[in-house]
Amino acid sequence: MQSFYDLSRDDQIERLRGVAIAALADYPVRDARLECIEYSNNLFFRVDAEDARYALRVCRDHYDVADLRRETEWLAALDRDTDLAVATPLPANDGSLYVDAGAPGVPDTRYCVLFRWLDGRHLSDELTPTHLRSLGGYVATLHGHS
Repeated sequence: MQSFYDLSRDDQIERLRGVAIAALADYPVRDARLECIEYSNNLFFRVDAEDARYALRVCRDHYDVADLRRETEWLAALDRDTDLAVATPLPANDGSLYVDAGAPGVPDTRYCVLFRWLDGRHLSDELTPTHLRSLGGYVATLHGHS
């Protein structure tokens, strides 16, 4: 079997799809279809399940678990304590906010996080003063919560 790091981007994604499928087994998600939406540092799949849409992040190898714990706990707290729209991490079947999953042909296991899907669109080319005021309020809420 060819080394993971010698594979093309598309072949790496296919092997990491196995990690994503293994991770989803730890969540109450059924009949899921996966579509790769971003692969740079981490890999993100859109997950279309029978009950809802989610985003699943397969973390890069050797991701710092302490950083992941802080990130997921803060996002969960922002969802609980504020009215901000955040990509909330959903608890796995055991209550954890991330899981560790592996697949054949992928060295080591990878941390994976299932997030609530947020609908939206990129505004970078269409920003208005109203958008920027809203962004300022969002950042102020983040600052106050931190």
